[in-house]
Amino acid sequence: MKNVYTSWDLDLLADNMIEKIMEKWDSPFSSPAVVFTDPKTEQWFKLRWLKKKSQGAGKGSGQGILMNLKTLRIQQFLFDLVTPDAAAFQKAERLSVELLRDVIISKLTSREGSGTGAGSKYYFETLDAPEVTTYLTTPDKKINANHLYDFAQTIASLFLDYEDTRPDALNQLLAQQAWQKKLYDDVIGEKGLEIEGTKYLTLYQLTKENKKAGGGNLTFSWKKDRPVFIFGFSGIGQIYRQVLDDFSKDFQLEVFLQLGDIPKEPKNQLLDKWGGFGREQFGLWSKNTQAALITSAESFSRTDSILHKTQKAIAEDTEMTALKFDASDTSLTLTAAPTALREIDALHSKICHLLEKDGVQLGDILVVAPHIQNYKTAIEQVFD
Repeated sequence: MKNVYTSWDLDLLADNMIEKIMEKWDSPFSSPAVVFTDPKTEQWFKLRWLKKKSQGAGKGSGQGILMNLKTLRIQQFLFDLVTPDAAAFQKAERLSVELLRDVIISKLTSREGSGTGAGSKYYFETLDAPEVTTYLTTPDKKINANHLYDFAQTIASLFLDYEDTRPDALNQLLAQQAWQKKLYDDVIGEKGLEIEGTKYLTLYQLTKENKKAGGGNLTFSWKKDRPVFIFGFSGIGQIYRQVLDDFSKDFQLEVFLQLGDIPKEPKNQLLDKWGGFGREQFGLWSKNTQAALITSAESFSRTDSILHKTQKAIAEDTEMTALKFDASDTSLTLTAAPTALREIDALHSKICHLLEKDGVQLGDILVVAPHIQNYKTAIEQVFD
């Protein structure tokens, strides 16, 4: 069974999920499972839990309870969930962007033809894609190492995005660029990678193997009396949702989304421009179940800054009006930067400035991005 709860207020959403977890936690030996998109969201949620417990809300010791709480990442959770019991898959692992990137680099720089001299070509030169060769080589025909790394990282992310978001249209998407299809077939194909006896598969490939073993139906390795909580998601890939929908037919799934029920013709200008995706996701998540909207009179009631006024207008779907510019109001700012590194530099300065204010702690700060992994190198350079 699937229950869906939504709220624009992330704090309120987290507090309600904490209460639901405690209601369902009836065995000291087996906690409910809580699934997050990334470690930073998990860290924020745990800090919120400790803060709530330290204020005396709810029952039990916050620190002791959190030590026993089973937390998981969505990708690994689903991969383990659908791994067939067959011996051939006991050493199967999830194909990550990082591993696929390294395999693509090795493939692109391998030699095709006889020997390594003038009679042979690099693999990327055999793709019949002049734009790829131009990008990967310097004017003197040497491999550009920086471009090679960036290219492999981008293509690896793209291939796995195809698998996650549109597996039913994968071949059509790849067919739009012949060199992409050739590279995909040569490094992943239908059976994934195998390195030193270990299979590396995408979730889509693993679900197909699971269905073969289950006579056409997905089977799951999970205890029926152990509920699963999902926190903070909005949009996820098609294959993720398909697996979760099948899972919820026989298992308890509690979904907490930072979303609202967006009308087809919103009054708010931002919802009107950008609300289509959220409305679509709300409809997909609440398919075959009624979503419960969590609200509070205190949520978005403040109007003392441009940020609070914008949040209130979005949450209540009211039209936004022009505001008089106030240079002292820094609650909502826009920063333009030429590179990801400069973006992270600006972010670092902003966080340091916030922490200098009285009462502001790291647990009060949340950094979000559409693809946070693209900033990994810059974050390590600036923050470490």
